[in-house]
Amino acid sequence: APDGFVQMLAREQPAEVLEQEQREFVLPVLQLDRLAPDLQQARGRIEMVGAENQLGLAKSSFLLGDLETAKAQLAGCLTMAPAHASLIHAEAHLLAGRIAAQEERVEDAHHEYRLAADHLTRGGAGRATAVWIELADLLEAIGDTQGALDAYRHTTAALRRAGPRS
Repeated sequence: APDGFVQMLAREQPAEVLEQEQREFVLPVLQLDRLAPDLQQARGRIEMVGAENQLGLAKSSFLLGDLETAKAQLAGCLTMAPAHASLIHAEAHLLAGRIAAQEERVEDAHHEYRLAADHLTRGGAGRATAVWIELADLLEAIGDTQGALDAYRHTTAALRRAGPRS
């Protein structure tokens, strides 16, 4: 208990030293309360970067043929990624689908591709167009012609929304 700790210190140290130690402990704790929103924002960014790093490692492991490591890294990515990080979730599920397809688990691949599509429809801009194209190609490769067609339509819609580039 803190009171017991304070009493123990009081017996061993002069009152001025004890008061100084209490100030040195209590003031930073009070400052943490004021910094909480900034810390929460920083934590969210760190989680996002961690998820992106795990995704990058998983892609590398996949390309090197180490599917078990890639799966473990994807699990880490999906655990770290904030719920609002739709594109990271989409890319992770796309890679999980590619791994499943390589392991000839077609149903699992299809499920992962559908999860990727769900996340892409929640997300939006940036790399989403490229991910939609990859999804369309992968769905076509496993024989889901309708799913591929839908993904190509989303690609076209995303390109229209982006407008011409100058």
